[in-house]
Amino acid sequence: MGQNPVIEHSTIGALQMHGLPFQLGLTPARLDHSSPTLGQHTDEVLREAGLEPAEIDTLRRDNVIR
Repeated sequence: MGQNPVIEHSTIGALQMHGLPFQLGLTPARLDHSSPTLGQHTDEVLREAGLEPAEIDTLRRDNVIR
């Protein structure tokens, strides 16, 4: 990647990235999203781990997760 791409971040807006420090042989490297925010994927991860929505709600209510 010759240029530093600008990625839209969900909380801070436009964010200029530095690109990737490596090249891949068969798959072009690209930056198409910013890093996740704290707790952004918590529900998805816990569902995949087998927790029910009510259990996740309880954890959130009890401030165990965000």
